[in-house]
Parts: sequence; C-alpha cells; structure tokens
Amino acid sequence: MMMAELRQVGGMTGDDLLKYVDISAMSLCTRCWIPLGEWHWAPGLIDWSDFPTKEQQCSCANVELKYGKSIEEGRWPEFDFNRVVELCHCCGADLILSGHKWSVLFCETCKGRVSRLNGQLGRSITPLGRHSLMSGIGLSGLLADEQEAIAEFLEQAEAFSGRLKNLGLWKDEIAARNASKTGFRSGEPLGLAEYLSRAGEAAGDRLGAFRDMCDWRADSGVGQS
Repeated sequence: MMMAELRQVGGMTGDDLLKYVDISAMSLCTRCWIPLGEWHWAPGLIDWSDFPTKEQQCSCANVELKYGKSIEEGRWPEFDFNRVVELCHCCGADLILSGHKWSVLFCETCKGRVSRLNGQLGRSITPLGRHSLMSGIGLSGLLADEQEAIAEFLEQAEAFSGRLKNLGLWKDEIAARNASKTGFRSGEPLGLAEYLSRAGEAAGDRLGAFRDMCDWRADSGVGQS
C-alpha cells in the first residue's frame, strides 16, 4: 500500500501515522539535530513484512550519500529521500513524518500558527515544506518561454531557498535550546524518545517557541525582502 493511500485510511493525519513508526532504537544527533538509528513500522495498521527494518542516517554520517542514504542501499520504497522522521522546525519538541517532497516541516500546532501568520502577511514568509509549490512558487508551462516570468520565478525561488535554509538553522537552534533546558549535556548521547518526552513537557503549548522563532528569523533578516 502506498504512503499516500495510508493517509487516506480513515482520514489519517501525519500524527496518526507517526504512531506506527517504532523509534525506540533511534537517537538524536547533537550536531545536526536529525534523528538517527534503526526504525521500523510497528504492527497494527497493515502488514509491513515486505518493508524490513531500516537505518536512518543523520547529515553527519561519513558515507557517500544519495537520497539521504548510502548509495549502496539506495532510496527506500515509497520515499523521496531516506528520512522517516525529523523534528518540528518551529518548536523542535515534536516529531513529524518526513521523507517526501510534500512533507510538512511542522507539527500540527506549529503548522496552524505558521499558516495563520503567512495568511496575515499575504505571503509565505515561513515555508511549510521543502517544495516551492507549497509556498505558491512555481512556473506555469504557459509562461515557460516568457523571459520576464522566468526571471520573476528565479528571484522568488532564490528567496524561498534562503528562507528554507534559515528555517533549518532555527530548527537546530531550538533543538539545542530544548536539550540545554531539559538537562542534557553537550555531546551526551540523546535517546530520541527521552528527548521528545522532556522537550515536549518543557515546551508547553509551543507558543513561546513560535514567538522565539519569529523574533530569531526577523533578527536574521527574514521577511525584509
């Protein structure tokens, strides 16, 4: 069954599907703040017997990468790149599904706040995902031969790329803050489940993290152009 089809089972959301990702053997890299380690689909939804245990690498892995994994293994079935989970790019305290070009970069709570802010500003200052179309940036086939349209698209795409990179830097920043606040020491191995438990409790309703993200990104010059 395709991942897209799974989302349609009983109107399942990303949070619903996360319940079926067994992260008990995963940890959190304290350099790039990407979860790593072995994971598998937990029983209870469908038969996952044809999808064996996989190992997620962080971006610090010293291997030749393609699709986020060693070239020898290649891309996981049904994934655009080999990352099943990552941290919310706003609060850094919740886990989100990843691995697809349309994957949203925020937990449901933070996604709602980011969407409302973008709506109030009338433009997508904070990207919801990695694909530019999720921010309304694309080039119609009807305009593909018009130089003015191409130039405008390239300008928008460059700005989008900068905002996306800045958002990734904030994710690293908030994860480091969360780890520090919850008593983890620098360089200490972090069990992913334990980190999420401590960080989630400390983050409360995530509103503080959202405000900090807005302030931090404004100080970084995001939204000035």
